[in-house]
Amino acid sequence: MAGAFASSGCPAGYSAENNRCTIERPVHGSCPPGSSYSLNINKCVHS
Repeated sequence: MAGAFASSGCPAGYSAENNRCTIERPVHGSCPPGSSYSLNINKCVHS
């Protein structure tokens, strides 16, 4: 799993936002495994 986490501490593809790791939710789809949808910010948050 070397290199799975960027310098932000988030998994690849996620961005650090307000002390959370977020990723855009696909228009027709669900959040990636290991994350859940947050209605407040309209993004998937890594758990």
